[in-house]
Amino acid sequence: MDIKRLSADDAEAFQALRIFALREAPLSFGSSYEEEVERPLASTVGFLSSVAIFGAFADGALIGTTALKREERRKEQHRAAVVGVYVHPQQRGRGVARDLARAVLAHARSLPGLRLLVLEVTETNAPAIAFYESLGFQRCGLLPEAMCVDGAYYGQVQMVCRLSDLPPGG
Repeated sequence: MDIKRLSADDAEAFQALRIFALREAPLSFGSSYEEEVERPLASTVGFLSSVAIFGAFADGALIGTTALKREERRKEQHRAAVVGVYVHPQQRGRGVARDLARAVLAHARSLPGLRLLVLEVTETNAPAIAFYESLGFQRCGLLPEAMCVDGAYYGQVQMVCRLSDLPPGG
């Protein structure tokens, strides 16, 4: 397995995996399949250039992604959000998410002035919450009814991690 930062050359593979992920795991994303399936490839290319997205590849195929989106406003530039975490179901349980997390954490550490990572995870996704806690994230809140999927409302657990609290290389 190889982990690398995605570029415009990866746009088609990224878009295909994202559309698959939105259909397979609708509770894991704020975007919906219906919104993304019609998105032009040029829009995906633009997205890849605006956010640090890392991909895991096995036998040349993109099997997982995660992204780091740094806040742009001056007062908030010390924060970045971990978003778009997904591993194809056939590849789960092989350490792909952990390897992607290591890549994103290493990238975060390389950014001057970045101190805080935040993320949100659906409250019903106990395995993801436990995974993020194992990386050093702590729960800091719950946004009730943050997402509506097929008429049902779900809360989002808000999690935070100070880069200074992480062990070196963690």
